[in-house]
Amino acid sequence: MTSDSQRGNGSQSSEGVGAGVILPPPLQTIQLKLHQECSAFQAELLAILYATKITMNFPKEHFIIASDCQSALSAICRSWPPRTQLIAEIIYNLHFSPNVHSAGSKATAVFQEMNWRIRRQRLQHILICHYPLPPSQRASRAIALKMWTDLYMQDYSTRNLRRFAATPKLLLQMLRNIKHGSTSTTILTGHGYIQTDLATVSKEDPTCPHCQDEDQTVDHLLFTCPTFQYQRFQTATLLGIPNICSGSLENLPRKKSAWQHLINWTSTGIVYKSKKT
Repeated sequence: MTSDSQRGNGSQSSEGVGAGVILPPPLQTIQLKLHQECSAFQAELLAILYATKITMNFPKEHFIIASDCQSALSAICRSWPPRTQLIAEIIYNLHFSPNVHSAGSKATAVFQEMNWRIRRQRLQHILICHYPLPPSQRASRAIALKMWTDLYMQDYSTRNLRRFAATPKLLLQMLRNIKHGSTSTTILTGHGYIQTDLATVSKEDPTCPHCQDEDQTVDHLLFTCPTFQYQRFQTATLLGIPNICSGSLENLPRKKSAWQHLINWTSTGIVYKSKKT
C-alpha cells in the first residue's frame, strides 16, 4: 500500500483560463484549457474534479489531493446541497473513493513548482476542456445586460422610456437621479391621468382642458400646449438649450433642477381637471 499525492491548481490571466493536475510518477501531468469566460475558482474546482476521477482508477492506492484554494475546498466541504454540478460531481467521487483525502496547502512552493512544470510542457500536451462550466459572475452580468438591452431596444412598451434613456444603463442612472412619483411615471411611460388615457376607460373628453385645441397627451403637455409655453422656456433655459422637444428629452433626467421644474408644471397640467371638478 502506497501513499501518493496529487496537486490541483487553476489560474486566470490575460492569456486565458487554465487548470493543472500534477500526478505521482509515472503518471503524466494533466493540463486543461478552459473557456475564457470561466473564472479561476471554476478552474480550481475542475482541477480537483480531474484529480478525483483519476484516483478512482486506482482503488488500492491511497491519495492526498492538495489544493491551495481555500474557497474551493470550503465550497466542497460546506456546500450542501451542492451549489453547482461541478461541486456535486466532486462530492460524489470523494464519497465513492475512501482511499482519497484532501488537504489544503498554505505553502506556495508546491504550486510554483507545478506552474513551472506546466510551462515546460509543449502546447500540444494541453487538453482543451469542453466541460459545461457556467460562466463567471462578470460574464453572467454581461449576458444578462445584453439580453436586457435587446429586449429594451425592441419592445414596443419601452418606446417612451427610450426617449429619456436610450439604453438600460442610462435608464438606471436616470432612475437614481430623479424623484419618483405619479407625475414622473406618467411622463416616462406616457400613461396616467391624461385625458386620452381616461377616454379609453370612461366617457371622458380626450381634449386638453387647458387649450381646448388638441387631445391631451404627454407629448401635447411637453411640446405643444400653449398654456405652458413659458414653463417650457424656463425648463429649456435650465438645460441650456433653445426649446424642449423630443430630441432633448434625454437631457432632462441628467439635471435635477430642470427635471424638478418640469415635474412641477406638468403635474399642474395633469391634475388640473380633477382639481376643477
